[in-house]
Amino acid sequence: MNRKIREIAGMQKIPSSFMALLALLFFLLPGCAGAPVMETKPVVNSRVFRAASFDAAWHALLGVLFADGALITFSEKESGIVACRRIITPSEIDAYSLNDSGMLWNKAQADIVLLVTRVNATSIRITINTKIIATGRGAFDVILGRTREIGIASNGVLEQHYFNAFLQAKPL
Repeated sequence: MNRKIREIAGMQKIPSSFMALLALLFFLLPGCAGAPVMETKPVVNSRVFRAASFDAAWHALLGVLFADGALITFSEKESGIVACRRIITPSEIDAYSLNDSGMLWNKAQADIVLLVTRVNATSIRITINTKIIATGRGAFDVILGRTREIGIASNGVLEQHYFNAFLQAKPL
């Protein structure tokens, strides 16, 4: 009877080995899906500060960078641009970046560009753009004996550190 129904419907008997393979794929394929996207809050990279003058703010900002040990690579007061590089230790990488790679880090650096602009006679705006470049090894890199350099997004902690240090410098 079942055979007659299958013939009428045009169905054939599915081999049990195919069903076993289908069940195995059903359980294994979800493991191939990508990692879930991390929900992060946007990085606050620009703030307005009260300052007695642009000159006072400029000197306070340079003092903050020097005190933090950042290597200033470019500084032009007329345009308000300062570029610097800060060495980040492997233990600090997770604190300053959105790193979910699982890599073993050797070293890292933050390339930072700061823009200081006048808002009005008593206020300035500081905008900080940070690019973190880290060198390390993943699981396959250890096996293959290679090291990779990867750009990692900043999580805003380093920017906040500089904003707080600037407030402590009191450029009023």
